[in-house]
Amino acid sequence: MIHEERVLNGSLRDLIKIRRHFINLIVLILIWMGASFNLYLLHYNTKKLPGNFFFNSMISSLTDLPVTLLGGFIYYFLGPRWSFTLTFTLALSGGLCILFLSDSHPDLVAYMLSMAKTGIKVTLDICFLANA
Repeated sequence: MIHEERVLNGSLRDLIKIRRHFINLIVLILIWMGASFNLYLLHYNTKKLPGNFFFNSMISSLTDLPVTLLGGFIYYFLGPRWSFTLTFTLALSGGLCILFLSDSHPDLVAYMLSMAKTGIKVTLDICFLANA
């Protein structure tokens, strides 16, 4: 008898059959959903944060372009696992600073917002690079 090997054609069924690919797919979907939700939540809550709304928005927007470039370098040098860990830690520290320190230090809210947004934005860029 001749035994033929089945050729994978890249369908969703093939992703589910190969366990490692299926786990990677689920993990990246969860990371993408969490990061996009947090980024939109930061944009939405910018107007509710203490401090000057225009200054907070300006600082937050000025950091977007350098952060996008930074995401590619972080992914290239650290790989997906360490880059996701680093960027989620940065976003978590920025979010915790906003949560606990924004009322006592309203002049630093723009920088806390930038730190949280940097972590989430780089995470989304790395998700894109990891899937491309």
